[in-house]
Amino acid sequence: MKLFFLPLISAFFLFSCSGDSEDDLKETPSTTGQEVNLIFEKDVKPLIADRCLKCHGSPTMFGAPASAVYVTFDQVSANANAMLARMSNGSMPPASEGMLSASFVETFNKWIDDGKLEE
Repeated sequence: MKLFFLPLISAFFLFSCSGDSEDDLKETPSTTGQEVNLIFEKDVKPLIADRCLKCHGSPTMFGAPASAVYVTFDQVSANANAMLARMSNGSMPPASEGMLSASFVETFNKWIDDGKLEE
């Protein structure tokens, strides 16, 4: 009896996937049809506050250079490309602080691509 069900179950799984196509793997466009641009105050500042300001606040701490303060929009915007490079190559934050999430880096990168909007 078991031998009867094994091929039956296998056939079910094989044919249940036969209707898949590459179109199923494409991203669905947003429902509004408008691209959302990320802004510093809402999308980036909270991330920086949570993960960067422990060392890169004012004053800097734990060995961060005095010139590496990332509190204001102007400070982050002026250093955004260098910050992204260090995030992307894994040199920031230090290993003792744990890696940044992929979504953190993606959000920061998209904010740069969107034109580093403040508000």
